[in-house]
Amino acid sequence: SLGGHYLPAQLKPFSDRISNTCGTHSTFTGPFYCPSEQTVYLDQAYVQELKRHAGAGDFDAALAIVIGHGLGRQIQAIVGTTALVEEARARSTAKLSRQTWITAALQADCYAGLWMRAAQKDGTIKAGADISAALTAVAAVSHQRDTHLAAGEQMPDPVMDYATPAQRLKWFQQGLDSGNFNDCDTFGAKADG
Repeated sequence: SLGGHYLPAQLKPFSDRISNTCGTHSTFTGPFYCPSEQTVYLDQAYVQELKRHAGAGDFDAALAIVIGHGLGRQIQAIVGTTALVEEARARSTAKLSRQTWITAALQADCYAGLWMRAAQKDGTIKAGADISAALTAVAAVSHQRDTHLAAGEQMPDPVMDYATPAQRLKWFQQGLDSGNFNDCDTFGAKADG
């Protein structure tokens, strides 16, 4: 049980950048989850870059990883993880704050694996994709976009800013293989690797 009522997140596409959303006056680019709006924002320019980078064989899996990660952030917001992470980060050193962010992001990756498992089971997404290649494509596109931000833009959830590819693959695969919410406890497990 999620310990609360699960309300599905909205999925809102936008083109290239979006301003004045999620309670800020910032300009965002890239995919991200907004807890106050319970919305996964999906940058269509990012999606097109991901399609070019991933290729036909891995694009569906790469897009599912991006959307699933946002949905994982939704679960974290519902169960209270987001608030606890923000509180812990506010009281800690920069190094510990970064590690807490990484651990939370890996949990969102594990939840993305849970979501992909369910999507494969109901036929929404084909099974058998190369998850490692899909994660590599997501990280490459995110890195490229995050390093070429225009003045005043930010990428709220830049996947290249946390964890190693091996860590991300481990936790995504954990969710995909287990199908069990409790197996995504990155905070209680050694998440490095």
